[in-house]
Amino acid sequence: MKKHLVLAIAALSIATSAWAADETGKVVSTDPIANTFTIQTDAGNRIDFHTTSTSTRMMRDQTVVGLVDLVAGTRVRVTADEAVGAAPRHASEVEIIDVAAERADVSADQADANRLASNDRLPNTASPLPLIALIGSGSLLAGFGLRKLRR
Repeated sequence: MKKHLVLAIAALSIATSAWAADETGKVVSTDPIANTFTIQTDAGNRIDFHTTSTSTRMMRDQTVVGLVDLVAGTRVRVTADEAVGAAPRHASEVEIIDVAAERADVSADQADANRLASNDRLPNTASPLPLIALIGSGSLLAGFGLRKLRR
C-alpha cells in the first residue's frame, strides 16, 4: 500500500508541474541545430525554449512554418511547459504574431476595458471551486496515506 501512496503523490506532483503557460515576446536568437530559440518577453525576461519536429507546432496565419522562419525581432506567442531548473522549456506551440493584427486586438481590448470601467460591477467569471476541489482531494489523499502508515 505504501507503494501506491508514493505513486499517487508522485503522479499528483507531476500533474501539477506540467501546466502550460503562454509567453509573448520577440525572438532574440535561434539555433536550428540544437532546436532551440530564445525570446525576450514583454516583461524583459529572456527565456530559452526547446522544440521538436514531432511535438512542437509552429504557425503563421494558419500556415505551418519551421524554426528557420523565426528570425531575430520576430514577435511570437509561445505555449510551453513550466520551467524546471535551468533547462530550456519545451515549446508545444509557437505562433508568429502579425503586429498589425495585435495592435487591432490591443485597441479592441482597450475598448472593452473602457466599457468595463464605465460599469459599476465586473462580471462574475471566476470560481474558487476547482481550487477547493484540488485542496480537498489532496487532503483526502494525505488522510488515507497517514492512516495506512499508522497501521
